[in-house]
Parts: sequence; C-alpha cells; structure tokens
Amino acid sequence: MPAKPELSICIPCWNRSRMASSVGIIEPFPHTVDCLVRAVAEVGCEAELVVADYGSTDWPPAEWLPERAGSLPYRVLNRQERFSVGGGKNAAAEAASANVLFFAECDLDLPASLIRRGLEVVAEGKAYFPRYLRERRPGGPLYWGNGHGCCVVMRGHWEENRWLVGYGWGGADEDTQFAHWFTRRGLLVREDEPGLIHRWHPLLESKVATDALPGNVVMELAW
Repeated sequence: MPAKPELSICIPCWNRSRMASSVGIIEPFPHTVDCLVRAVAEVGCEAELVVADYGSTDWPPAEWLPERAGSLPYRVLNRQERFSVGGGKNAAAEAASANVLFFAECDLDLPASLIRRGLEVVAEGKAYFPRYLRERRPGGPLYWGNGHGCCVVMRGHWEENRWLVGYGWGGADEDTQFAHWFTRRGLLVREDEPGLIHRWHPLLESKVATDALPGNVVMELAW
C-alpha cells in the first residue's frame, strides 16, 4: 500500500455482498468494488479502499476482497458496535491515509468521471457531491435521486464536519447534515453524474417506493 495515496475511498458495509433476489443471487458490494478498480485504473491516481464492516454474515468482505480488489490496496475494519452509515464513514476516514476522502456506499456503480471530477473540485478547495441515478427495479428505469451520501472532500473539511452517527441504513439525516455544512460555506459543488448509479437490491424497494417521482425517469439500463 502506498505510504500516502492521493485518494482514500471510505465505505461502510453490513450484509451487502451477496443477496437472494427475484433475479437470482446478486452481489452489490463486489460489483461496486469492480467498478472502483476499473475507475481508479482509468484515472491513474494512487488510491486505497477502506471498508468499515459491521460483522457481515452474508459474504464477509475480507473473504472476497483479496480477489476482487486486484491492484487496489484495501483494508477492512471490523466494527463491533451497532451498524451506522455515518459512524462507518467516520471510522474509515480515521483509518484512511490520504488527504482526499471519497465517501461512497456499497451498492453503487462508480465511474472514473466521478473520481476525476472529484479530484478537480477538491483541488479548488471545494467538495464534490454528485447527483446520482437510482435503479427502480432490476434492469428497469433509472431516475434522478437527491441524496448526498456519495462525495469527495478534503480531509481537513471532514475533520471539522464529521458525519452524524445515526443507526441503520436510513442515512438521510447523516447525508443532509454533512452536505449542509459545505453549502453554508459556499463549498458544495453539485453536478449530475449519469455514471453514478444506486443499484437496485431487495432491501432498497421500500425506499424506492417512497422516493420515486412520476416523470423522473431518464433512461433504461440493465444490471
């Protein structure tokens, strides 16, 4: 692992590696890591992956990361407390080595364009909060989401504005509070990123049902 990578990718995880679904077994988190490996290689930056895992029992990341991470250096933090999206992001950031932190989640398509643009924005002293597409059903339509959980920020800004520690997968309060800190200071850059996709999985369906807005579909894309 490089002594000082340019980018630390910080991801909390709890049972998102292997799931039974109506379309068979799906692997959201390994898919996300596959995307990251390709994206980091395309951008050509030195990066590391730091995973805060809260006792996953479906397929623990430590079992499959040696193969799927490829040349991307990684470490897995074994968290013993109750699962928290914000707490996991904070724990990963504390263990991270880089001065630029890329906070993500474990059920996303993550394109090279996001990393490239994030590094550009942070170099200007700001924070990048890309707008993402959400998959409503397997292979179904995509529509724009409004969350702020995926972002690229300077370590110093995170140290002043750590993630709120809520519990469970909700994440909305954590995301909103974290983003508002940057908004109030005129530091938040918000742009559409069509390659950033929040992929469908069975546990996402209830949230999708409440988030979806009529007429907000923008394209069709298979898994």
